[in-house]
Amino acid sequence: MRRCLGLGRTLVACVACVACAAAVACQTEPAAQGRSPSTARDRASAPHPTPASVDTPAAPTTDPRLDCVVAQPHAAAFAPVVRALCAELHALDGVSASVAIAIDGQAVFSAARGPRCWGAPTPLHTSTRMRLGSITKLVTAAVVLVVAREHDVELDQPLRTTLPELTPPPTLRTLLTHSAGLRDVAAQPLLEAGEHWLPLLQSQRRDAGAHVYANASYLVLGKWIDTVAGRPFPEVFAEHPAVSALHERLTLGVTDAATASEVGCGHRRSGAQWDPIPLATEPPLPTWTLAAGGGIASVEDLALIPSALERTGLRPALTRSTVSTGRNDGEYGFGIRVHQIDGRRVLAHAGKTETHAADLRWDPDQGIAVAVMSSTPQPFKATLHAAFAAAQQHPRPDIESP
Repeated sequence: MRRCLGLGRTLVACVACVACAAAVACQTEPAAQGRSPSTARDRASAPHPTPASVDTPAAPTTDPRLDCVVAQPHAAAFAPVVRALCAELHALDGVSASVAIAIDGQAVFSAARGPRCWGAPTPLHTSTRMRLGSITKLVTAAVVLVVAREHDVELDQPLRTTLPELTPPPTLRTLLTHSAGLRDVAAQPLLEAGEHWLPLLQSQRRDAGAHVYANASYLVLGKWIDTVAGRPFPEVFAEHPAVSALHERLTLGVTDAATASEVGCGHRRSGAQWDPIPLATEPPLPTWTLAAGGGIASVEDLALIPSALERTGLRPALTRSTVSTGRNDGEYGFGIRVHQIDGRRVLAHAGKTETHAADLRWDPDQGIAVAVMSSTPQPFKATLHAAFAAAQQHPRPDIESP
């Protein structure tokens, strides 16, 4: 055990350390209930039973990573996911994080660790909603296709009349694939410009045709939806029947303080500490900004978004046309990244704000999807990889015939 614990504080070492320690605990200790970790960050969330049998090893230790594993009920098949989550939470000195796995549109596993807000007793649950960041773009892209179809706008049609501030005029295809030459500008000048923010983006525009990922592209798409649909983008998303399956799983922003208070805090670094940032304390943003990253969902709902997208029938159109990103990270479709992993086509998107991080990855052919969310701006990549590997090995759930 001491050799295992002496591997150090690097991420890989932490994962290996917890794997080793947990294996010893699982082999030698009986299950027990009511174990409380020693720090606020490592408090257990309320148990969330899964369809699989639950194995909860427990043994008092001096290692917070192992305490985290012990306190989180999990089936043996998902032990690597829990170990990765606990190790990463410790290695990154994070506050809280959650993970979920869905197969064929059914949740088969979820786990959450840490407090909903730093310094508060309420734990983070897998049903706690948090910011999605740029994962919102896949929803925005779906709404764009619906509005374009209704108003007979072609993907390669220059948007001269609806976006006259941008010259040469972009097309929906170039905006959706981040290939319209737009670049991000500082948020404050953009917001201070009020209704006249598009000229700021035009002034920074260059190299149209090359993929350069920028929130600016989807801000413009949000504005385009407002103009063409004749009402704000969040209203179109909330009320249009073509995307109702997606709206069941996430919302765009919040409209009242009571709802905002239910959303998990984000956190910003303040020296060696994390400062909790409740959503209710943040100023409201213009509706057109939500198209780039205003989505809010729980990790359980995030893992079910791919199956919701399939039900809309829009996913093939979002991934049919892709562009090279120019880097070793696959291609980009309409609001979705397209990767080749072990010879399989895997879809994904990540989101990161100043206070949150989230990842979504799925294989539509296998029917598997995994989601990871953090209440700090730190992506939990080892947890994502462990969850995806576990999903690939998990048997398909039995689905009753209607």
